Amino acid sequence: MEKKEKTKKEKYRADNDESKNGAKKSKRYIWPLTVTLITFVLSAVFSFGTELVTSKAGLAEAIAAVIILVAVSIIFDTIGVAVTACDIGPLTAMAARKVRGSKFGIKLVKNADKVSSICADVIGDICGIVSGAGGAAIAFMLFSTLSGKQLVIGIIISAVLASLTVGGKAAMKRIAINHSTKIVLTVGKFFSVFKSEDKK
Repeated sequence: MEKKEKTKKEKYRADNDESKNGAKKSKRYIWPLTVTLITFVLSAVFSFGTELVTSKAGLAEAIAAVIILVAVSIIFDTIGVAVTACDIGPLTAMAARKVRGSKFGIKLVKNADKVSSICADVIGDICGIVSGAGGAAIAFMLFSTLSGKQLVIGIIISAVLASLTVGGKAAMKRIAINHSTKIVLTVGKFFSVFKSEDKK
């Protein structure tokens, strides 16, 4: 009888382990599909907004839109690095003292892989790509005033955008690592404005 009970328990545990492994595998496949869908939607929104601004606005507005996109790319890349580098210990201590934003910060750190992927890979890369398209639109605007120098204008604008994006991200990475807790807490405070931390 004891042997039969043991075998039943072992089978039950094995079935549970298989179901858990199956659930984990399904989650692994669901996340890339979710990221792909989010990327598609955000890319369409950003591209539409940039196209609307650059097509109907003047040169100054188009340049401002591209600068904003570059800044957004740098900011979200900084958040992604900070969440990955952040130690959860100080945030847990802050949550015990009921510091606003700390509970959201803990959630961000616990889901660091997903948060980093969305911030750095999805939003950061989309802004980089769309800002490049905006730069091309700016170059096209300048073609009419500076005819005969289209190639030079295009190269200069692309080089400036690339250097600003890469240089800005490189400069902010060190800040994100050294001040990761402050950055994550700031993001947590931002989220706490829209949703109570006590609610899931």
